[in-house]
Amino acid sequence: MSRGGKQQDRLVVRAVDVLSGVLSGAVPEPARRVVASRALLAVEELVFPLHEELVLAENADAAAWGATDEQWADDAAVRRWVTETLAEHASSYNELHEVWEDDPDHVEPQGEHPVWALLEMSPFARRLRLLQEAAAKTAVGLGSDVGVGAHQIGRRPVPAR
Repeated sequence: MSRGGKQQDRLVVRAVDVLSGVLSGAVPEPARRVVASRALLAVEELVFPLHEELVLAENADAAAWGATDEQWADDAAVRRWVTETLAEHASSYNELHEVWEDDPDHVEPQGEHPVWALLEMSPFARRLRLLQEAAAKTAVGLGSDVGVGAHQIGRRPVPAR
């Protein structure tokens, strides 16, 4: 799915699942903000390869500590928060590193980078993908195990809103 391959996709899916599970409906207390910062940092390290780790950590910390109750109200709100945060960081990343649209290191504020599709996945779709990978099963194998066709396992889910 992505430029980095399945391993990076898996890390993004896990980070988004952690963010959603830890933050959805939670009061943004300090411990949750630390978890949010670290999970967001994991995603940003994959999306923004030219940034120094210290810059990424500062960006992730600022975003986590600046989040509001509304931004962590539920799964959809958490995903919007992550998407908006990454879009803001993409603009500054491109400008700072002087990468333009034709450059392979350019990160679209939304759209082309595979992380945007992963962020649109519903909680069920994220968990299904993680289950499939943990079981080391193909869509056919997992579908057979749970009694559905491979086309149902592999079907691209409708983005949750």
